[in-house]
Parts: sequence; C-alpha cells; structure tokens
Amino acid sequence: LVGREGAVQYVNSLKIGAVRLTRRFFRGSVVKSRSVEECRAFLAGALDPIARAMKRHPFDTVVGASGTILSAATMILAAQGVTQDSDPNAMTIRRQDLDALVDTVLTARTVEERRELPGIDPARADIVVAGLLILEQIFERLRLKEMVTSVYALREGILLDTVQKLAGEERLVAHLTD
Repeated sequence: LVGREGAVQYVNSLKIGAVRLTRRFFRGSVVKSRSVEECRAFLAGALDPIARAMKRHPFDTVVGASGTILSAATMILAAQGVTQDSDPNAMTIRRQDLDALVDTVLTARTVEERRELPGIDPARADIVVAGLLILEQIFERLRLKEMVTSVYALREGILLDTVQKLAGEERLVAHLTD
C-alpha cells in the first residue's frame, strides 16, 4: 500500500505468506538450497509486477508490520546483543542486517537448529525461512535500503478507519442538525 496524506495511491495484496510458502517449498525436515532458490524465484516472479507498478508511486518511508518483520527485528536486536525485552516497534531494519540474518537462519537447516537462534520466537522456527525470504525479496525487488517496523497492523488500521469514519459522520450529522 502506498499512501500520501491519508489517501491511498496504490494497493495490492498477494497470497504469499510465510505459512503458505513453507507448505509449498519447505515441507521436509531439512531446508535444502534448491528449495531456497525455488522460493526466491517464485517470490521474484510474484513481486516483479508490484515492483514495476511501484515505480509510478514514489515513496519516502517503508513500514513493515506483523509477525515476520517483528520477528526479524527481534532477531537482529539479539544478534546486536540487545536483550529480548527491547521493543521492536519503530525499529529501522537495514538491508545489510536483514541479509546477515537470512544467512544466519539459512545455516540453521532444521527447525530444531532454528529454535536455538538468538531472539527467535520458537513457535515461528518452522516458518521463519519462508518469512525472511519474503522480506529479502521485497527489499530486493523494491530496491529498499531500510524498513521501519510497526507493532500495529491490519486490525488496528481497520479500527482507526472505523473511528475516523464515525467521527466524520458525527460531524456531518451535527452540521446538518444545526
């Protein structure tokens, strides 16, 4: 989604989540290099049309929300020696830090090995490979240098939108009754 001053400029959604891609590319107990490359190629094909469309919609800041980006932020913080009690909200993830994290996660070839990685949520160890490859390819295809994290996501956006609409309706009703 690209927005400017509260107005949506471009929006698109793909069914390429971490769980879906794990089921498609990483079914076995060991992550294979061939599966990683197949997943990357699939993601490149899925994201390239969006990358082309985004050229018509320049942006200044990129925000990532929800599970994968927040897990990546926590793992990057852990790799930097920051405790897990740190809040990953509004953290800037730089491309080089993400690339280093992807390399680290790909060396942990099994779920059991990934569960031991610093900062990982053990419940996400099975889907973290696919999730990080999605992020990696978003950075690659959109030529991003960094992304800011947000603990707020779709649910909060829907609530905010609803409140704004209700507030607008109340103002309209008040204006009409005056």
